[in-house]
Amino acid sequence: MPDQQHPPLLDGLRVLDFSRHVSGPYGTMLLADLGADVIKVESLTGDPQRALSPKLNDLSVLFASLNRNKRSIAVDLRNRQGKTVLRRLAAGADVICHNFRPGVLDAAGLSFEDARTANPAIVYASLTGYGLDGPRRDAPAYDLALQALSGGMSLTGHPGDDPVRAGIPIADLCGGMMASLAITSTLARGNGEAVELDCSLFDTQISLLAYWAGIVLNTREVPGPQASGNSNIVPYGAVRASDGHLVIAPYRQSFWIKLCEAMELTDLLPDPRFVTNDDRIAHRDELDKLLAPEFARRTVSEWLAILEEHDVPCAPVQGVDAALSDPQVAARDMRIRTPRDGVDWEFAGNPIKTRPSRPTPAGPPPLLGEHTDAVLAEAGYPEDEIQRLKEESVVA
Repeated sequence: MPDQQHPPLLDGLRVLDFSRHVSGPYGTMLLADLGADVIKVESLTGDPQRALSPKLNDLSVLFASLNRNKRSIAVDLRNRQGKTVLRRLAAGADVICHNFRPGVLDAAGLSFEDARTANPAIVYASLTGYGLDGPRRDAPAYDLALQALSGGMSLTGHPGDDPVRAGIPIADLCGGMMASLAITSTLARGNGEAVELDCSLFDTQISLLAYWAGIVLNTREVPGPQASGNSNIVPYGAVRASDGHLVIAPYRQSFWIKLCEAMELTDLLPDPRFVTNDDRIAHRDELDKLLAPEFARRTVSEWLAILEEHDVPCAPVQGVDAALSDPQVAARDMRIRTPRDGVDWEFAGNPIKTRPSRPTPAGPPPLLGEHTDAVLAEAGYPEDEIQRLKEESVVA
């Protein structure tokens, strides 16, 4: 049966996106990937992310990686006429999303109340560092500070070493995902009423503590850095082979048995030090000393073949380049291409799939103000009025 193409999940949804840097742009890019018309509203100088290196054809790779499939309009947010433009655009939008500090968009004449006046059914998503209330409400917030403050950094790295942040900006990216989830959840309710969404990067990080929060709150045991492992599961983590590292994750007792069988160490199974996971936790160092020299006898590829044959959860520790070349990436359309001014851009793909449809081709990241004329025309501005706004530097 041939593939049947369905419209994108968010086809027909218009999002007015005031967000900058990483968190908001990532969240709205997810919406754009699902078919929403995301209009990126930038200042006349653009999203600060545009200035960051490396660049291709004078376009920041960091910016491009977070803003594909969007349109860009540049507006002077402080100008009285600019504020009028914003309210007019809001009247035709389904969603407004921003990641300014509380009150910044209010000063631009587009508070929630302003937006609701322009559009009584607007979904207004604020993605702030610490939320719209609380003692840290007005504090500046960046991913590193949020990882530190939320406790996540205390779990990362090796005991006794300096604090280490997660290699990906997890506070920003997960905050953006939570905002997109909040937006789509509100739209799914679909009662036609204006809704203000209060999303916080800090709240998101606290929620990601998940079972660690449960352990601390209910047992008062405070965990330390986990390295590549987990203090509540043994063995679990990275091991050194003769030519590199792999990870093993025998999370359940059945996998522990399979690991011992794969390594030809079945004599460990009746050993009273290692019978249960609790036993293994109590004798972690002894078990590590027994397993380490065995893993060192073979290469990573040899161990992967043996462990996979025995159905033991395992994986090589790949660099980003190797990960993006993994055959599973191609099979899942997780590496996409889109042309832009002679450059064949490549990005990580959209993780949300529908069946039987396949992803539609990705649109390129926008140049600053590339779609100003088109967006204003769609809002009902005549050509001469658009030209006047440009000449007066209200838009660009």
